[in-house]
Amino acid sequence: MTTPSPRILKSVPYRRVPDLPRAVAFYTDQLGFEAIQTIADTEGRPFFVIVRRGEATQMLSSRPVHHRDRLMWIYVDNVDAAHRELVIAGADIPFPPTDQPHGNREFLVEDPAGETLVFAQILVESRMLEGSPKS
Repeated sequence: MTTPSPRILKSVPYRRVPDLPRAVAFYTDQLGFEAIQTIADTEGRPFFVIVRRGEATQMLSSRPVHHRDRLMWIYVDNVDAAHRELVIAGADIPFPPTDQPHGNREFLVEDPAGETLVFAQILVESRMLEGSPKS
């Protein structure tokens, strides 16, 4: 009996932007997105904002993540099963499944062009997928 493949729930792009307030204003004021989550540094300056309109969600940040300026998060229902499946298939996985402080279990995959995919499973409910108001 074969194990079913993990189900992909959603993909969300992450982009580092040079001017976060300007980018957020563009998405909210001109494109009609809503800022659903904001994270600020210890001095209260936002450095990460999730914007959403309908089913379209983007992560915008003034900081790189995993030393990269853009990534694609792929949310799955079972990240360990996804990891096993991709290891068997020969994917380049430089970062194994690890519980993250932001409530996900994640691993990284490098595609042939050097782009990074983050496969993630939500361990602690995320406002990003629920669409809760910004904090």
